[in-house]
Amino acid sequence: MIQPKTIQKALKSNQSLLESIPGYLKGKTSDNTWKFRNTHDKEITINFDDIKTISARHKNKTISKRYDLTAITKLIWLSEISSSTTAIDAYVTRCTGIKLVFEALATINSLEINLDNIESILNFLLTHTLNDGRIERKPEIVSYSTFIIRSNLTMIQQAMIDNELHFISHRINKSTLQKSLEKTIPSITKNQLTYSDWATGKSLDLLTLDNGRYYIEHCLTYFENNYALAIALSKVIKDTNDIASTLNLKPSTTSQPLTLIMRGCLPEEIKSIWGSWPKESTKKIYNEAITRFNKYYKRALLESHLLNEKNIDLILNEIEIEPTKENNDRLKVICWTILSNKDGTIKLANHPPKFPIREIKRHIKLISKRIDEKEYKFPTDSEYLSYGLSKKKHTNSNSTYPRQLINLVQSSGITSIVALTGWRKSEFGFPISASVQSDNLDKLDRYAFPYRYHVNWYIYKTNGKSKSNREITFNIITIVHRMTELNHSGEDLPCVYETNPTNRNPHNSQVAIQKHVRRMWPHFVTNYQGFTRASIKSQSPKNDEYADPHLEITKKRVRTELPRVEFFLRNSKGDKKNWLIRYKTGELRKDWTDLLDQHLPEETKVWIESRSEKELKSATASNYVSGRLVDGCIYPSAHAFRHMWAEAVYRRFDGDAGWMIRSQFKHISSTMWLSYIRDKDNRWNHQQVQQKVVSSLVNNYLLRKGKGYSGQLNTWLRRLSRKTSIHSLEEQSSLAEHLATTEIISIKSNPWGYCLLRKRSQSKAQCAIDGEPHRYNASPDLCLNCTHNLMQTNNIDWSIFHASQHVEALHNPDIPEIFQESSYKLVKNVYQHTKMLDPCHKALSELQEAMECYKNRKLKNGS
Repeated sequence: MIQPKTIQKALKSNQSLLESIPGYLKGKTSDNTWKFRNTHDKEITINFDDIKTISARHKNKTISKRYDLTAITKLIWLSEISSSTTAIDAYVTRCTGIKLVFEALATINSLEINLDNIESILNFLLTHTLNDGRIERKPEIVSYSTFIIRSNLTMIQQAMIDNELHFISHRINKSTLQKSLEKTIPSITKNQLTYSDWATGKSLDLLTLDNGRYYIEHCLTYFENNYALAIALSKVIKDTNDIASTLNLKPSTTSQPLTLIMRGCLPEEIKSIWGSWPKESTKKIYNEAITRFNKYYKRALLESHLLNEKNIDLILNEIEIEPTKENNDRLKVICWTILSNKDGTIKLANHPPKFPIREIKRHIKLISKRIDEKEYKFPTDSEYLSYGLSKKKHTNSNSTYPRQLINLVQSSGITSIVALTGWRKSEFGFPISASVQSDNLDKLDRYAFPYRYHVNWYIYKTNGKSKSNREITFNIITIVHRMTELNHSGEDLPCVYETNPTNRNPHNSQVAIQKHVRRMWPHFVTNYQGFTRASIKSQSPKNDEYADPHLEITKKRVRTELPRVEFFLRNSKGDKKNWLIRYKTGELRKDWTDLLDQHLPEETKVWIESRSEKELKSATASNYVSGRLVDGCIYPSAHAFRHMWAEAVYRRFDGDAGWMIRSQFKHISSTMWLSYIRDKDNRWNHQQVQQKVVSSLVNNYLLRKGKGYSGQLNTWLRRLSRKTSIHSLEEQSSLAEHLATTEIISIKSNPWGYCLLRKRSQSKAQCAIDGEPHRYNASPDLCLNCTHNLMQTNNIDWSIFHASQHVEALHNPDIPEIFQESSYKLVKNVYQHTKMLDPCHKALSELQEAMECYKNRKLKNGS
């Protein structure tokens, strides 16, 4: 290894080499600032001052003590740049790469990158960046192009050798580097990306349940609110030729005025627009279209009405049945069965309490009559815009307002199905005839849901040659049936999405699913009602201490990122055709050029400059650069929903997960969960999902500063957070991730709270036998006083419900005291948790009265 004095001497003698570097402007080898000018006359500055920060940060590490890292970095950079054809714009990036290599070596306290530590070094280089001397961990891994330009270890190694420096072992070469990257990439990305994925420009799915649940909620709400209108519009459009035939008109004579009629135009208005158009024909078309529209709309409106929880509760009150969640679910199934003309209505009536089927049918007829009494009109342009449609010229059939609305409802329905099933995007090509209904044999669940629903279809990746039965929930099957109608699928075509008659393989669902799960994203970002509510709350002087801490964070993030994401999602057609070539030549739209200039990494711009026109025309280049534009952004993908589904199952009792997760995932059966886990592709992800759930729970706890939590784990977290200095959201997330991966080894979700099993206190678990936790024995009796229990406000009502029989036991003087003692302990635990989470809860007095009754009797008996 070259000696320190020799390093300084070598650096001094390289002044002429520095001045020969293309673009050199000014600077001496002894200076810590060198300036260059690029081909666009922009000044580029190489700053070596931040290396002093690296040395200071690692002042006790061998490499900092022994070497002048500033001088060494200069030498390596000079050799690397002078021996290659590096673009001037990439000079800073190359320098950053060398600095990061020394930061990585100092971090692990090593003087050499070798086969033993190469994976640790790569992990660091792929996940960290340098910003004004500060090392920052990135939420996603560095892109392939950035890594190759910035951290090309073989180039850095050769530059070191040229200067008799040996910080990289000779055993590190292109082959060993690739093998190490093939191991490191899946490890860092928790098996979401392979080396091949990364090298071809794919990036991580950053949409997690904490922000993705708002998108799912938006899609579910939009579908339920607007399905009736969309199906009516869709059927009228489909009936165009039939309307023409009924009226003895030509299809072309019918279709043109029908376009305006469906935008709310009256015959007189159409006549004023098209003076030569026959008035009588227009009136006939209008009357026929409005008649059909009302017929379709009223039927769908009745369906939507009877699937709405609030409306179902009104019927329950009318038939004098308590409006509990279970009764609400059950009545929904009964109403759906009646509307669908399915067998089984009589059987449904036989389970207690008996639902009066005749009375229910009478109420359905009354609701239908009220709907039928109204006459509905096609929406006007201003009404269409209120649904969040794009205000643009109607240049083709897909851009008209009716078609826009239909497309959005289709996409919201598809996104809801994908999110609620957790399946791969290749597994949605099934027809409605593949859906199967059977009796529910689960004694605990069959009251609310008398039937089970399955899809008998191919799972192409794991068992593509034969069909498999997979269970879906009642909520999913209702969306699937309505999507079948909306897509005009019939019995044999795919029912989840609309197919083109020219498609030779309509059951291949991958492209359709990926397109639809992303289509609603811009609409969500600009129209989600939760964001509006968050803005109103933030302006209110009285802040809700239990407000969702992620809502405002998500809103700010997605709205800031939207221009980039919209560009990424836009098809490379029309004014975006050949956009890469036009960006390179300066002919691209100014707003897009500004967007790319601002957000594309410098190394990506360098890459674009170095490519030929033929290369820039390719879809590969377009996808690659688009991917770099949205690095770090959140947006939906079918793959992200698979991870969110597993996370949602764990968090279905979590108050912070929102109403959508709690309501939609409450009835996920063990069959559905086991089907997910048995899939070999999900086994690796299962552990990662557990860690993500734990990390989210802890992060939410820290965001709320412990408000709304109880349990012994709450005490541990509170003490830990007090001892830890947290100055930013990034530090908070880092602490949460650290706890999820090192302190908490497993999670179990229960209606009465979470069991977060800590590594160091497993033997103290209330369910432990011989020091080993047996969590299959979990119950409130054991868990509520356990060191691993974390409760939220949302868990109170279930705990009180479970305690009700124990409250009765404490009031009953005939029950032996030895049995009442265990009931007392449970009621006391429930009382303490409830008082901490909701001091004004109406059940507290009843719980306290039961405990006083027990204590008084015990005192009276002298025991």
